[in-house]
Amino acid sequence: MARILRVSCVLLLAGACGSDPPPSTDDTSTSTGPPDPGTSSGSDGGTTMAVTTMPPPDDTTYGAGCGPNPCAACPPGCESYDLCIASEWSCDCICEATGTTGPDACDSLDVALTLWLEESLNLPMDCGTVGEADDAAAWQAMHDCVVALAAGGSFRASWSTPSAAPAPWEFGAAGRFTTEHQLVWYELSGVFTLSERPCDQLVATPDCAVEVGQACLSCEGRGEGVVLCTDE
Repeated sequence: MARILRVSCVLLLAGACGSDPPPSTDDTSTSTGPPDPGTSSGSDGGTTMAVTTMPPPDDTTYGAGCGPNPCAACPPGCESYDLCIASEWSCDCICEATGTTGPDACDSLDVALTLWLEESLNLPMDCGTVGEADDAAAWQAMHDCVVALAAGGSFRASWSTPSAAPAPWEFGAAGRFTTEHQLVWYELSGVFTLSERPCDQLVATPDCAVEVGQACLSCEGRGEGVVLCTDE
């Protein structure tokens, strides 16, 4: 009697006490490793492929932990390249070149003169640009050109004081025709502080001898000036 009880316990522990028959002895499989992670065993003993369930598409999320796109919409004609990596957003818009951008007055005094003269109804005469590398004759020629055309012509001129001189160190003057004749005076000083001021007259400075670094030109009856740009 004790012998029968011992056998029953062993079978029970082995899971053979149920109604299912023991596995067939004809199984020729020799695999002793762990099951293939890409397969799973069904209830009927067959083999099925593993299935990865993906979340449904969502236009407001871009990856785990990213949440809604916080980037502002791109301007018309631009394509969004917003990207979220490891919950960090980077916002970027790529726009095709349209040719609508151009020079800015803050690029240089010469550009400021060019932009101001774009409204002129007639082509301005270039009285020249002189600096410390030019001789006194070149300075005198620029001076005489400005004085002659300031009475009613369209023109442009610029000059700079020697590099050792105190600021301001660069000047510009121009005249144009729009609905009336207009004169303007530019001064550039410091690192880059560019100011613009209208003039009633551009005349030769009294008791002044033209020489290198000395243009002897004055803007009289100055209107209210404006600072176009500054790095200070």
